[in-house]
Amino acid sequence: MRHPLLALLACLAAAPVAAQRLSYEGSLGVSSGSYIFPDRTTTYGLISGLALNTGALTLRAAIPVWLQNSTLIAASAPGLPGTGMPSSGPTAGGGAPTGGSSSDSVNSGRGNGGHGGMGATRAAESHGPVNVPDSSYTGFQTAIGDPLASATIEALGGDRFSLSISGYVKFPVSDTSSFGTGEWDFGAGIGSTLRLGERTLLGMDLGWWHLGDMPGLEFEDPVGGTLSLSHLLSADWGGIVFASGYTASIDGYEAPVAVGVGLTRFIGKANWGIQGGAGLTETSPDFYLTTFWRIDL
Repeated sequence: MRHPLLALLACLAAAPVAAQRLSYEGSLGVSSGSYIFPDRTTTYGLISGLALNTGALTLRAAIPVWLQNSTLIAASAPGLPGTGMPSSGPTAGGGAPTGGSSSDSVNSGRGNGGHGGMGATRAAESHGPVNVPDSSYTGFQTAIGDPLASATIEALGGDRFSLSISGYVKFPVSDTSSFGTGEWDFGAGIGSTLRLGERTLLGMDLGWWHLGDMPGLEFEDPVGGTLSLSHLLSADWGGIVFASGYTASIDGYEAPVAVGVGLTRFIGKANWGIQGGAGLTETSPDFYLTTFWRIDL
């Protein structure tokens, strides 16, 4: 998963780049958790894409490939709110706890906690884990996921404070028998950074998603955000800590919330890094780990 603050950290670490550039971006990650189900689902995700920067405008397109041992988790949004693309698979806000033939099971297993959100009634507390058909655990299978595209405009690019506006779309190429919802997903986000010193940046991102409904299950449109603190450790290394969460996308279940840390290495026209973290609620993975890269072409 690639955080937009990395671009600002790169500016701190290197000389200005050309006004227009094409970059190859990618990520390879793993996430694992039982979520609201009795058994664990583990997801490996490889996402490859291109980014075209033309000054104030950045366009991105990426295609994910998933390796997963169940049909219970469907990738519904490109990662944590405000983290851009590519991303690493179902993290907080990046996966809906349903998929394949299991959507009816999730729908019938919901608690009576209203429309979810922070502090919603946990179905596991009142009913226990949601029972699903044995066929939901398929062993590890590979599937090409829904392509992702985004456009980001830098609305304000000051040295101390910056503001960007993004739009996202997920194309319904995969069906519900794989790891997609089979519907269009749309999103929008606002990202901001505040320089706290020569080497430290405070970031706040807000995001909204409209999720296409699956057969037998209607999604709420989640709203979420990320609060992060980035620090340039040296001319070549940057670090980040962050907390992120969405409102619940499924009525009656907890909202996904996660925390994480990361390191980034800047090498000329490229950077690479690693991020890891843990979910704090039942709709988030127990842990996730991602390595990511960007190479200017």
